[in-house]
Amino acid sequence: MEIANIRQLALSINKLCIEELKQCKTLKLNSELHIRRLNNNLNSVYGLLGISPNIRLKRGLVNLVGSGLKFLFGTMDATDSEKIRAVLDTVEKNELNVKIGMEKNLLLIKEINKQSKMINMEQDTIKSRINEIINEIEEANNHANDHEKLIILRRTFLKNKS
Repeated sequence: MEIANIRQLALSINKLCIEELKQCKTLKLNSELHIRRLNNNLNSVYGLLGISPNIRLKRGLVNLVGSGLKFLFGTMDATDSEKIRAVLDTVEKNELNVKIGMEKNLLLIKEINKQSKMINMEQDTIKSRINEIINEIEEANNHANDHEKLIILRRTFLKNKS
Protein backbone atom coordinates (compact mmCIF):
# COMPACT_ATOMS: atom_id res chain seq x y z
CA MET A 1 0.00 0.00 0.00
CA GLU A 2 2.81 2.40 0.86
CA ILE A 3 4.64 1.71 -2.41
CA ALA A 4 1.55 2.72 -4.36
CA ASN A 5 1.39 5.98 -2.38
CA ILE A 6 5.08 6.64 -3.05
CA ARG A 7 4.61 5.97 -6.77
CA GLN A 8 1.59 8.25 -6.89
CA LEU A 9 3.57 10.96 -5.06
CA ALA A 10 6.50 10.56 -7.47
CA LEU A 11 4.17 10.80 -10.48
CA SER A 12 2.55 13.92 -9.04
CA ILE A 13 5.93 15.53 -8.41
CA ASN A 14 7.09 14.61 -11.92
CA LYS A 15 3.93 16.08 -13.47
CA LEU A 16 4.34 19.26 -11.42
CA CYS A 17 8.00 19.57 -12.47
CA ILE A 18 7.12 19.10 -16.14
CA GLU A 19 4.45 21.79 -15.91
CA GLU A 20 6.84 24.18 -14.12
CA LEU A 21 9.57 23.45 -16.67
CA LYS A 22 7.17 24.21 -19.52
CA GLN A 23 6.26 27.49 -17.84
CA CYS A 24 9.94 28.36 -17.35
CA LYS A 25 10.73 27.58 -20.99
CA THR A 26 7.80 29.72 -22.11
CA LEU A 27 8.96 32.53 -19.82
CA LYS A 28 12.48 32.22 -21.20
CA LEU A 29 11.30 32.34 -24.81
CA ASN A 30 9.05 35.32 -24.08
CA SER A 31 11.91 37.10 -22.28
CA GLU A 32 14.27 36.50 -25.19
CA LEU A 33 11.62 37.77 -27.63
CA HIS A 34 11.08 40.93 -25.55
CA ILE A 35 14.83 41.51 -25.30
CA ARG A 36 15.21 41.17 -29.07
CA ARG A 37 12.36 43.63 -29.60
CA LEU A 38 13.90 46.05 -27.08
CA ASN A 39 17.28 45.77 -28.81
CA ASN A 40 15.67 46.41 -32.22
CA ASN A 41 13.77 49.41 -30.84
CA LEU A 42 16.92 50.71 -29.15
CA ASN A 43 18.93 50.34 -32.36
CA SER A 44 16.14 52.14 -34.28
CA VAL A 45 16.27 55.04 -31.80
CA TYR A 46 20.06 55.20 -32.13
CA GLY A 47 19.68 55.17 -35.91
CA LEU A 48 17.13 58.00 -35.83
CA LEU A 49 19.34 60.05 -33.53
CA GLY A 50 22.40 59.32 -35.66
CA ILE A 51 24.53 58.03 -32.78
CA SER A 52 26.25 54.73 -32.23
CA PRO A 53 24.95 52.43 -29.48
CA ASN A 54 26.79 52.36 -26.18
CA ILE A 55 28.59 49.04 -25.96
CA ARG A 56 28.41 49.10 -22.15
CA LEU A 57 24.61 49.35 -22.30
CA LYS A 58 24.50 46.27 -24.52
CA ARG A 59 26.86 44.54 -22.11
CA GLY A 60 24.56 45.49 -19.24
CA LEU A 61 21.60 43.97 -21.03
CA VAL A 62 23.58 40.79 -21.67
CA ASN A 63 24.55 40.67 -17.99
CA LEU A 64 20.91 41.22 -17.00
CA VAL A 65 19.81 38.34 -19.23
CA GLY A 66 22.60 36.18 -17.81
CA SER A 67 21.54 36.99 -14.24
CA GLY A 68 17.92 36.18 -15.11
CA LEU A 69 18.91 32.83 -16.61
CA LYS A 70 21.04 32.11 -13.56
CA PHE A 71 18.06 32.77 -11.31
CA LEU A 72 15.73 30.61 -13.39
CA PHE A 73 17.99 27.76 -14.48
CA GLY A 74 21.19 27.98 -12.45
CA THR A 75 23.38 28.84 -15.44
CA MET A 76 26.63 30.78 -15.09
CA ASP A 77 26.51 34.57 -15.51
CA ALA A 78 29.27 37.18 -16.00
CA THR A 79 29.88 37.57 -12.24
CA ASP A 80 30.35 33.82 -11.81
CA SER A 81 32.67 33.78 -14.79
CA GLU A 82 34.77 36.59 -13.31
CA LYS A 83 34.93 34.84 -9.92
CA ILE A 84 35.98 31.56 -11.52
CA ARG A 85 38.56 33.34 -13.69
CA ALA A 86 39.97 35.09 -10.58
CA VAL A 87 40.19 31.78 -8.70
CA LEU A 88 41.89 30.10 -11.68
CA ASP A 89 44.37 32.99 -11.92
CA THR A 90 45.14 32.60 -8.21
CA VAL A 91 45.60 28.84 -8.61
CA GLU A 92 47.90 29.42 -11.59
CA LYS A 93 50.00 31.92 -9.60
CA ASN A 94 50.16 29.53 -6.65
CA GLU A 95 51.26 26.68 -8.93
CA LEU A 96 53.97 28.91 -10.36
CA ASN A 97 55.12 29.85 -6.84
CA VAL A 98 55.19 26.17 -5.82
CA LYS A 99 57.18 25.31 -8.97
CA ILE A 100 59.69 28.08 -8.28
CA GLY A 101 59.95 26.96 -4.64
CA MET A 102 60.55 23.37 -5.69
CA GLU A 103 63.26 24.45 -8.14
CA LYS A 104 64.96 26.49 -5.41
CA ASN A 105 64.73 23.54 -3.01
CA LEU A 106 66.24 21.26 -5.65
CA LEU A 107 69.18 23.63 -6.13
CA LEU A 108 69.62 23.86 -2.36
CA ILE A 109 69.58 20.07 -2.00
CA LYS A 110 72.15 19.72 -4.80
CA GLU A 111 74.41 22.27 -3.09
CA ILE A 112 74.01 20.50 0.26
CA ASN A 113 74.93 17.17 -1.38
CA LYS A 114 77.97 18.78 -3.00
CA GLN A 115 79.09 20.27 0.33
CA SER A 116 78.45 16.94 2.08
CA LYS A 117 80.68 15.13 -0.44
CA MET A 118 83.41 17.72 0.05
CA ILE A 119 83.16 17.37 3.84
CA ASN A 120 83.38 13.57 3.55
CA MET A 121 86.46 13.88 1.33
CA GLU A 122 88.07 16.28 3.82
CA GLN A 123 87.26 13.92 6.70
CA ASP A 124 88.86 11.04 4.81
CA THR A 125 91.94 13.18 4.15
CA ILE A 126 92.13 14.15 7.83
CA LYS A 127 91.75 10.50 8.93
CA SER A 128 94.52 9.52 6.54
CA ARG A 129 96.83 12.26 7.88
CA ILE A 130 96.03 11.29 11.49
CA ASN A 131 96.91 7.66 10.72
CA GLU A 132 100.18 8.81 9.11
CA ILE A 133 100.99 10.92 12.18
CA ILE A 134 100.19 7.99 14.50
CA ASN A 135 102.50 5.75 12.45
CA GLU A 136 105.26 8.38 12.55
CA ILE A 137 104.85 8.75 16.33
CA GLU A 138 105.00 4.98 16.79
CA GLU A 139 108.09 4.86 14.59
CA ALA A 140 109.70 7.68 16.56
CA ASN A 141 108.76 5.94 19.80
CA ASN A 142 110.33 2.71 18.54
CA HIS A 143 113.51 4.63 17.60
CA ALA A 144 113.53 6.29 21.00
CA ASN A 145 113.17 2.91 22.70
CA ASP A 146 115.94 1.51 20.55
CA HIS A 147 118.19 4.48 21.45
CA GLU A 148 117.32 4.10 25.12
CA LYS A 149 118.26 0.43 25.00
CA LEU A 150 121.54 1.29 23.26
CA ILE A 151 122.32 3.92 25.88
CA ILE A 152 121.59 1.45 28.67
CA LEU A 153 123.76 -1.16 26.98
CA ARG A 154 126.63 1.31 26.55
CA ARG A 155 126.37 2.42 30.14
CA THR A 156 126.36 -1.15 31.31
CA PHE A 157 129.24 -1.97 29.02
CA LEU A 158 131.22 1.05 30.18
CA LYS A 159 130.64 0.20 33.85
CA ASN A 160 131.80 -3.30 33.32
CA LYS A 161 134.96 -2.11 31.60
CA SER A 162 135.91 0.25 34.26
